[in-house]
Amino acid sequence: MTVLAEVLNWLLALFMWAIIGRLVLELITGGHRSIFSEFLRRLTDPLFWAVRRLTPRFIGDRFIPVLTLLLVIVLRLLLLPLLGARA
Repeated sequence: MTVLAEVLNWLLALFMWAIIGRLVLELITGGHRSIFSEFLRRLTDPLFWAVRRLTPRFIGDRFIPVLTLLLVIVLRLLLLPLLGARA
């Protein structure tokens, strides 16, 4: 169980930093596309799609990245007891 929790924690950390990187890169470049931004977009778009499907329509699309980031952070915090508070 601990190994599974550790792998899930690493995966959630990867997604967390990818979302943060995408948001910062879009803020800095104004949405200009590059190889790195396309990589981050392809990595995070499935998460954004899943969260978009779970949220009500009155929540605008511009808030989905922030909502997804908050969801990933909450999931990582919920994993802390399984990891023995090492993360």
